[in-house]
Amino acid sequence: MNALVILPTYNEKATIKQVLEGILRHKNVSVLVVDDNSPDKTAGVVKKHKEFGKRVHLLSGEKQGLGEAYKRGFVWAVNESTADAFLEMDADLSHNPEDIPRLLDALKSADVAIGSRYVKGGKVIGWGMHRKILSFGGNLVARMIAGLWSVRDCTAGFRAFRRKTVQGVDFSELPGKGYSFQIALLNTVKRQERTIVEVPVTFTDREKGTSKLGVSDILEFGVVAVRLGFQTYARLIKFLLVGASGLIVNWGVFALLWLYTGVPAWLSIAVATEASILSNFFLNNAWTFKDRRTTHIIGRLTRYHYTALGGLLITYLAYFSLENAMHALVAYPVAIMAATAWNFALSYFWAWKKK
Repeated sequence: MNALVILPTYNEKATIKQVLEGILRHKNVSVLVVDDNSPDKTAGVVKKHKEFGKRVHLLSGEKQGLGEAYKRGFVWAVNESTADAFLEMDADLSHNPEDIPRLLDALKSADVAIGSRYVKGGKVIGWGMHRKILSFGGNLVARMIAGLWSVRDCTAGFRAFRRKTVQGVDFSELPGKGYSFQIALLNTVKRQERTIVEVPVTFTDREKGTSKLGVSDILEFGVVAVRLGFQTYARLIKFLLVGASGLIVNWGVFALLWLYTGVPAWLSIAVATEASILSNFFLNNAWTFKDRRTTHIIGRLTRYHYTALGGLLITYLAYFSLENAMHALVAYPVAIMAATAWNFALSYFWAWKKK
């Protein structure tokens, strides 16, 4: 597998030569150095390398942040390189070039391989408590808010991607000029349902130069995480909003029948549930799952009714378990909420499943 390492640099003159030598020890691996016009003349060291113009390439530009450098690098890689895989890597010796073959090997069965510090076998050397807390907090925000809950090391800067995984990514649309780019790209490929694996690596804190992480990067990270969270959970949010409207329909019909006409509770629930099922179906079909209308509407409506039957059973069980402990008009919404998780799961994976 031919691979291209995308290596962003800004004032990495002290380490760039050693990093390049470590990478180029591996056959079929080349390097693209994306330099932000480093004042210390990092680009000059790159140009003097014996492989410059062959296996070492240089892309210079104004300093706009780590994320912008990676965006330029990936666009160049997709358009100018024939590599089968692209890697992200730091230029400060934090990442060991000897781990490159392990990441590439992982791509045989995955679309993305992360050099992870936080899976079994991974570790960090040289960090103080301050950096540990920042990393822990960043990963917690990325997993819980940005929708990356299944990834242990969301902020890792040592990653490998299959070419096909990033070919369809519009990098100009990815948020984040700084470190938040890492979670933005990861979130994008995850929403595309790409396979992501984590390979344990040892991360060693830089001994030369200074970290580029600043307060503005941290603030941007939080903003981008929230934005990604809305994108990731957009379908669930729509489903819940539709469910809320259905709750009003359901509750209203139930109250009308049970309070004002004396219809028995069991029958009132059945009629109210059918009214909300039809209301929810047509709203979800037109809005929540409009991109998944790949089968005949009658089939979707039938499957949604079967889904709702399970929700109805859960509603009955919850309602009659609670009716003696609280007023019926309070117990009933609680029972409906208990069935929401069931309804969303079956709607997503069955009623409006991908073709």
